[in-house]
Amino acid sequence: MAAGDIPTSHITSFDRSQYDRLIRTIDGIDNSLSEQFLKPGVDIHLDETLGSRIKIGNSAWTVVSDFTAAAGKFGTSIDQQNEGFSDDWRDFIAALNEAKDVFEDTNNLANYSAKDFLEDYPDLGPDTGSTSP
Repeated sequence: MAAGDIPTSHITSFDRSQYDRLIRTIDGIDNSLSEQFLKPGVDIHLDETLGSRIKIGNSAWTVVSDFTAAAGKFGTSIDQQNEGFSDDWRDFIAALNEAKDVFEDTNNLANYSAKDFLEDYPDLGPDTGSTSP
């Protein structure tokens, strides 16, 4: 988000255009993460292949084989966490889009009851069943 997009004063209203801007910003972060962070590089992938891609010595040495096995487990774990995060992020964006119809009831979300909003759009509330850290 460019510095010019950040309000310099208190936000006293949150209309449909601000809500759409929020969705675009969050979607842009998702795209940036996917392209810049989660996308595999040329040689090293943070997935189950990590251990087989690291060449640090003779694999007959216990310390080397232990390290590459641990790297494989680490890569698998990172890949699973990234997938879960990415899925949760996309679900959040979808929930934000589904909640756009709140603007049929109000033209200013800042004046809308948070309790009513969460009752009407529970997917935007806290997820008590989340397994993510």
